[in-house]
Order: sequence, then C-alpha cells, then structure tokens
Amino acid sequence: MALLLGEVASAGAGGKFGVVTTGSADRLFIQEGASGFIGAMLRLGSSGCGTTIVPSDVREHAVSDSATKPAAASLPIMVIPFIADSRPSDVACAEHHGDFAAAPHVSVCAARNLLALSSGLWENLRLCMAKALDVLSRWWKVPATAIRHRRKLDFIVSERLRNDDRFLQFLAFGFVFDDRRTRGALDRYVEAKLEAPDIFRSGWDKASEQERFAALDDAQDRAVGDCIASIDAGREPLLGLSGGFDSRLILHYLRRRGLDVETFTFLRKFDTHSARDISERLGVRNTLIAPADLSFEDFYERAKVEQDIVFLRRLAASATVARLFPDRPQLHGYLGGAVTGGNLRVPPGSEWTSALRNFAGHNDPFGLMRRVGGQRFLPGKPLVPAELIDFDAQLDLGWRQELRIRPAADRTSGTYRFPFSDRGWTGAWLNRSLEDRSGQQLYLAFIRWLDAPEFADMAGFAGKTGGDVREELAKRHAAKEKVQRRRSRTLFAEALPRLRARNVFSQDFLDAVAEGSRTRKQDFQLICCTEIALGAGWFD
Repeated sequence: MALLLGEVASAGAGGKFGVVTTGSADRLFIQEGASGFIGAMLRLGSSGCGTTIVPSDVREHAVSDSATKPAAASLPIMVIPFIADSRPSDVACAEHHGDFAAAPHVSVCAARNLLALSSGLWENLRLCMAKALDVLSRWWKVPATAIRHRRKLDFIVSERLRNDDRFLQFLAFGFVFDDRRTRGALDRYVEAKLEAPDIFRSGWDKASEQERFAALDDAQDRAVGDCIASIDAGREPLLGLSGGFDSRLILHYLRRRGLDVETFTFLRKFDTHSARDISERLGVRNTLIAPADLSFEDFYERAKVEQDIVFLRRLAASATVARLFPDRPQLHGYLGGAVTGGNLRVPPGSEWTSALRNFAGHNDPFGLMRRVGGQRFLPGKPLVPAELIDFDAQLDLGWRQELRIRPAADRTSGTYRFPFSDRGWTGAWLNRSLEDRSGQQLYLAFIRWLDAPEFADMAGFAGKTGGDVREELAKRHAAKEKVQRRRSRTLFAEALPRLRARNVFSQDFLDAVAEGSRTRKQDFQLICCTEIALGAGWFD
C-alpha cells in the first residue's frame, strides 16, 4: 500500500484529475467513472452510503481545463486530501490535467500521502456509519444518541449513584455483595469437604462403582431425612417439581420414605408438561402455579423473602404459592446443580483470572457487566486454595448461590429447607474431580444407577452429560399447546416514573428506553428489578 498516488492511478484509475490549491491542504479530484482502487473509493462516495466531500471554497480556484473541474452540487465525486512534498510549485501547476501517469513531475511523498488518504477513507466511513445509525434510530424509534451512548455508564446511571458500589454491583450481577456471608459459606464448604466420609476422599479410587453409588445414595437419603425431621410436626411440606434432575431426586427419596408429598410447578412450558407426566405416572399431587398480578408494593414484600428478583415471573409465582399454601415449608433445590457440576464452566478456569472471566460472562442479567466494570468488585485473588475448592466453584458457591439464589426467608420464617446443602452431600461432591463433575457426568451416571420411576422418561436416552439429557427431555415433553405467558407491561410503565423520581438512572437513558418500540428484554428486567430492589430497601 506504500505507493505514490501516481503509481496507484497508473495501475488502473485512468481518470482525469485536477489539482487545486485551497490554502491549507491540496485536493485531488478524480472524475466519475474512474476504475481500480480509486474508482472503488469513488463509487463508495457516490453510492448513497456516504456523502461527496467537496471543499466549500473549490469554486474560488481556477483550473485551466474547466471540463475537469467538479461541480460541487452535481458531480458525484470523491475528494481525497493529500500533502505534497517540497516542490509546491510543481503541485500548483494546474495546467497539467491529463492522465495522472502523464504528470510524472508531480512528486508526492508516499508515506505522507498514505496518511492523508486514510483520513479521507475514515471520513467517508464515518458518514456511512452515521447514516446507518440514523436509519436504525428511525426503525427502533429511539434517538440516535441513545443508540450511540446507551452502553456508556455516564449515560445510564445518574451522577448521584455513579460511584455507589452496591448499586453498581446490582446492575452488573443482579445482587448485592456481602463479604461476610460469602466467606462464611466457603468456610462451611471447606469443612464439609474435609469432614466427608473416607470413601469420598481417599477411598474413592479403591471403591467399585457399586460401592461409590451406594455411598452417594446413602448420603442423599440421610440429607432428605434430616431435612424432613427439621420440620415441625403438623406442617406438611411442599416440593417444587420441575423437569430437571434435582426436584425429581428429592421426590424419589420422599416417596421412598412413604411420604405423600404435595408438589407444585410454575407454569412454564417444559416444566409444566414434564411435571404433568410425572404426576400422572406416579399419582403425585401437583398444582400448576401461574404468576400473580402483583403491584410494586407486593413485589417489595416478596423481595424481602425471595432475593433472586431477576426472575420476575418466579417471584410473582412464589406469591401465588404463599397465598394457596400458607405456612407450608417448601423443599428447595438450592445447591443441587451447583455442587454436582451443573454450573461448572467447561473448560473450567484453571487460573483465577480466567475463572473471573467465566463468572462475569455468565452472570450478566441486565447486559451491563462491561459498562459497570463488574469484574472489579470480585476479589483479586482466591479466598481459599484451588486444592480445597476449585476456582469456578468458589465463585459460584460463594457469590451467585449464597447471595442471589438462596432465598432470604430461611433465616427468619423457616419457609425453605435445602436438602442439597447437607454437609454430607456437599462434602461428597466437592471431593470429586473436575472431570467427574464436568457436565454432571457422574451425577447422571448415579441417577441412571438408581433406576427410579421418577426418571423413567429418561430410559433409552444416549446423552452423556446433564445438558444432553435435558435437551432430550425438552423434546420429549414439548408442548403441543402453548402455555400462556403473562408479561405485564403495566409494571414497566409504572416503574419508569418511579425511577425518574428516585433519580437513579439518567433522564436521557430513561427517555431512550421509554421511546424504544422494541424495548429489549434486559431493559425491561433492569427497570422493573431496580424499582423492586429500591423499594425493598436493598441499598438502605
């Protein structure tokens, strides 16, 4: 590319040119119809994507051949700025207007000309992007400035909260950090790992497959038994039944103990039809729960109980459960997939920095992680050595599970019980290798070994990982009729003026979101969840 303009033109431009001194920099004009590299640039400039660039003062300078002088208003021509070398008198010889190759005495410094040529290309590219942005803004009915800046932090967050770490943590991860709770949770998991029975530590490699799975079976049976024993007499427990593995496994051990447990299922396509199949085959009582139509005041109260407010429909459905089944303890699948490898990223983060990237990339509910700089809120070094808890598990267990997923009500009202948080069960799995837990391969093998009727619809599935089997289950239980989803835009319309009054987002950002006819799902979640978190006093 380090060519003289003369060499570029002689390679195929073939157009007429004229040189006009404008007082600051010179301009090279190529006639319409030029071919080759410069011709391609000419066509870009006259195709409608860009705008012809002609100096406003071009008419003030005479050119001996008037036929080659471009008309600023009519000739679609691209103007390329260039800088001459130390022979300005040659450049100023405007009477040389023939083919570029016929003017060898016009010497141009290649390096300086390439820089100027790039400047001209960049100007046309900028104009093309501006025009495309204008088209997109009209299509989305969002101001062009909003599209251009909507991802900048100073455009999104008000000046009042731009330096509030707790609020920025919420925008990045969907929850607020609590170092004390995180460290306490990791300490519990380390103790559970170190105190696990010998077969799960040094004896695992020596044990047969039958002995391994029998030990896991005994650990989970004890966990469910202890969980049921902690519930006061006369309080019949409830089980949330979904289409996944964890709730089915709890159901298996409850039925093994002869308990006629009542289940409920949130109205969601895959879960609904999977739970219906299990209920009909096994004669299990099951109630389908639709999200309640809650006011924001109702949501404020729910957010004091259910801290995972990113899932609005689940929050609304839990209110229906509380209304239909008052004062009934619920068995919750908290930690089910987390300890068995369901949340393990493949490949795992062998280094702390790569584990941080994995965690940040998969915990970005509002799409603001990068703009907020959320990763800076995570610790710069591991809290415990990788030999005790691998890096990905530390982040998932100590932050996402403990601070976002675990319901808050278990600390006060005793609404929830967590069979998978049992020390024997978590200790067994935290002693397993990354290879065993990756893709829940060992967990899936254990479920198949159980050969329980709760998993009968999995018979014949060839999948080797939990994700493979879930996909096959989803196909088998595909809904023949659509499950009605109620996603209230009323909440969104109510949240906008409330947030304007609270002054947490910039007014320009709220205007951009309000005017968007195709409001993104993440924006909808952001607006509603922020109002709920503020109303529940999360940042007080």
